[in-house]
Parts: sequence; C-alpha cells; structure tokens
Amino acid sequence: METHYHPHHHPGKKFTEYLMDFLMIFLAVTLGFFSENIKENLGERQREKEYMKSFIKNLKTDIAELKELLADTETLRGYDSLFTVNKEKYLEVPVQDSIFYYSVRYLSTIKDFKQTDFTIIQLRNAGGYRLIEKSSVADSIAKYEEKNDNIKMQSSLLVQSFTSQFSLFDQLFDLSKVNTIFSNQGYAPYFTSPVPVLITKDYHLMALYINQCYQTSLIYRGYRGMLQNHETYLQQLIAFLGKEYNLGI
Repeated sequence: METHYHPHHHPGKKFTEYLMDFLMIFLAVTLGFFSENIKENLGERQREKEYMKSFIKNLKTDIAELKELLADTETLRGYDSLFTVNKEKYLEVPVQDSIFYYSVRYLSTIKDFKQTDFTIIQLRNAGGYRLIEKSSVADSIAKYEEKNDNIKMQSSLLVQSFTSQFSLFDQLFDLSKVNTIFSNQGYAPYFTSPVPVLITKDYHLMALYINQCYQTSLIYRGYRGMLQNHETYLQQLIAFLGKEYNLGI
C-alpha cells in the first residue's frame, strides 16, 4: 500500500503584515537618520560654542592691548610740546634744538593696534562660519570685521603720515648730535648752550616738517578716539556672546 505525504498548507502573509514590516524598517531607518543628524547637530553646536569661547579670549587680549596702548600718552605729549615751539623763530639754533629734542625723545616711533584674529582666521579657513547658527551672532561678527577693517585703514593712514614725517626729519637733522643734545644742561625749549643740529639751510623744509607733524598728530588723535570706541564695543560684544552661548560672562 502506497503512502503519500501531504504537506500542511501554509498560507502567505497578509498585505497588512507586509505593510507593518515595511513600516518598521522605514521607521528604523528614519530614526537612525534623525539620530545621526541630531548627533551631528549637537557636535556642530559644541564646536560653535568652542569657537566663540576662543573668539572671546581673543577679544579680551585685544582689550588688554588697547588699554595699554591708550594709557601711553607720551607721543601726544611730544606733539603738544613740539607745537609750543615758536614757529616764527626757525632760524634760531635753540629753537632748532628744541624741535630736534622733542622729535627724538617723543616722536621717533608710533604705536598702532594689531588685532588678535586667530579664531577669525580659523573660522574662515575651516569653513567655520557655516557653524554659526544664530543670525544675530553672524551679523555681530560681520560688524566686528568691518570695524577691524576701518581701524586697519586708519592705522595705514597713520603709518604713511608718520613715515613722511620721519623722512622729513632725516632730511633736516644731524642724528650724530643726539648725545650732545641730551647731555646738554638746558631743557627744551630753552637750551642754554645751543648746538647746531641742522644738515640743511632749507628752512622751508623745516616748515614742511612741522606741518607734517601737525597732520600726523591729527590722524593719531583720531585713531586713538577710534580705538577708545573700539574698546567699549569689544566689551559689549563679549557680553553679548556670553549671553547668547550661556558662558556665564
């Protein structure tokens, strides 16, 4: 007698089961996608915050430099002293000595402000600007860079004027007389033992030199005023960024 095996019949899955499987897979992929996005976003927000901490550190360095630069008023005193010399008496050796003395003592160098821009350079080179999510912060940094550009332009103008001033000084005076003048018993603007210090008899050149000193002093005063405003602005910017990123500043 032959025996035949009849397998049990297993009906196929219902459409709803397939749909459920699809939905579960879709949900798992979607959740994974969102999880990665959230993780990446959190990482970027942390990087953004670290950039801002570094930026604030740069701003504090700038404020310290500005305070030191603005506290130094020796150059201003030098210009003020130079302008007390009687311009109508350029032909007199004591007057020439006084101009030489003030120029060497106070006006041989001039200081300008150099921004600490390490973080800004990093933001540019590493594409870090795209990390700045808050438009108010992005606008503030753009304004900061604009102010820095204006300061650099004024600084360049100051350096050009000072260079012209120094060039005229070199054409007028004999620098080998520095030690003699500074060891003189007299005090500017009244030297009791006049020392010839000119290397030219072109007194028109002396007038040009004094005029250039006036120009440089005006630019320098305007530059210092700009730096005073910039110091206040930087303090406000630090407070703003500290609040935006909850840095407890």
